[in-house]
Amino acid sequence: MLRTEEFVEPSDAFLRLSRGEFCIDVRSEGEHESATFSQTILTPLLNNQERKEVGTCYKMQGSKAAIDLGHRLISGEIKDARVKAMLNASKKNKPFALYCARGGLRSKISQEWLQAQGLEIPRIRGGYKFLRQYALAQLEELPSSLNFIVIGGRTGSGKTEILKKLSNKAVLDLEGLANHRGSAFGKHLNPQPGQATFENNIALKLFRYSNDKSSYVILEDESKMIGKLKIPEKLFEAKRTSNLIVVESPLTDRIERIFKEYVLEPSAMLSPAELQELLLSSLTAVKKRLGGLMFGEVYQKIADAFNDNSIEPQISKHAAWIELLLRHYYDPMYDKALEKGENRILAKGSYQEISSYLKSL
Repeated sequence: MLRTEEFVEPSDAFLRLSRGEFCIDVRSEGEHESATFSQTILTPLLNNQERKEVGTCYKMQGSKAAIDLGHRLISGEIKDARVKAMLNASKKNKPFALYCARGGLRSKISQEWLQAQGLEIPRIRGGYKFLRQYALAQLEELPSSLNFIVIGGRTGSGKTEILKKLSNKAVLDLEGLANHRGSAFGKHLNPQPGQATFENNIALKLFRYSNDKSSYVILEDESKMIGKLKIPEKLFEAKRTSNLIVVESPLTDRIERIFKEYVLEPSAMLSPAELQELLLSSLTAVKKRLGGLMFGEVYQKIADAFNDNSIEPQISKHAAWIELLLRHYYDPMYDKALEKGENRILAKGSYQEISSYLKSL
């Protein structure tokens, strides 16, 4: 019989999360949004407003008054609804544990409520705080112990496409984890996760590959920042010294990929006017590096591409500004960076050749 004081240790919880098992997060929506792990299911014991009220009460009147207020706020139908949400999440995903911020009262109460409904589920010792500490330790230790293969190539050469085709390999998709393509024009309509969430999920991936004893981990060549998120220092340093494989794609293929990614796919969710505004805003973000004259030329060609108000974008209308952007912004930056890594290049080849090579490893 489970006793409510029993715990899952953070190391075991981390291992199980890295293997795809689920756990329940009973923190508030704001806490979860700020910092979490993949494979966690949010079922708050206290929502944002309730947590704020309890916190204020704790500061003003002490622990007992705050606990009493918490019980009053989540009694009756509200309590029934919270328990039902936890039970439904448990039936669907079969979580191995639950946690709150520090493994204390919120997770203990949740555990007792579920136990009263016949569901025995332990809590993670130390809650999110201990999981986070464990994740940070992995980010310090693991990058130097893993063998990385870095896929490089000019923008639009298909690096991300190659990564996505390697589903049976140890792949670290940093852009996917960051919910962002690694450029000023790579904005997604959905927001990026918080920095802590980004780091936590990288740590889970590295931990899994380390335990699986993967012979190599494949990732894309990225700058230090992916949108607003920073690649962890030790991982970035390991990437900078790892073997590099360079994808070489014709300009026409690259233009086609950029058109699909920056224009065609967003057009399914944005009106022509909204898409034009997004592109011009992204262009403005790189104005200084592009230079005033070239900025003006690219700006005008983007505007020209939307002049006829076509609902369905056509590559013929957008190829001109995409080519200018590649030639005068992306390519010079990448070529300069590649010069520093010439001694690390293991192979160069076409999209098809590099795809086949990596699949054969």
